[in-house]
Amino acid sequence: MRILIALFLLLILNAAKAEVVSPTFKSSKSLVGVVNDPSDVDFSPDGTKIFISGFSGLNIKQFTVTTPFDITTIDTSSVVTLNLNSGDDAINTHMQGFAFNDDGTKIFAISNAATTKSMSVHTLTTAYDLSSASQDADDEKNWHTYLDPLGGGAGVTQRDIEFNNDG
Repeated sequence: MRILIALFLLLILNAAKAEVVSPTFKSSKSLVGVVNDPSDVDFSPDGTKIFISGFSGLNIKQFTVTTPFDITTIDTSSVVTLNLNSGDDAINTHMQGFAFNDDGTKIFAISNAATTKSMSVHTLTTAYDLSSASQDADDEKNWHTYLDPLGGGAGVTQRDIEFNNDG
């Protein structure tokens, strides 16, 4: 009886092995001369817009994607640029990443440098449309001090920003 149970368990465990899948390269799209030093990328939920931030460009660019989620159909002539290097809560160096809230009506961008860490928040009156952006008031938070409370550069080095399911 023990041999039968062991054989049964062996068959079940063998059948339950996870399938190993290797990634397959699909396509690429050159944005040389269009986006300077890309640092982050995101799609709108329907895949018809792609957003790319530039590390040295200090901006986020929005492009139309003709076929949803197909980067070969990015229309570079449709660019909308959100300048992060202006306003009360400007990002003036080392643009790292950005994220939208759950409904696409706010965009949060972060920067990271040895002496400057910052977050800039913009409200979008039309979801996932950078042309409708307006900068929120300065949060008055010194992010460099907040993320490096002991000083000396040993604090948190942020590279991207993400939200959990409930924001």
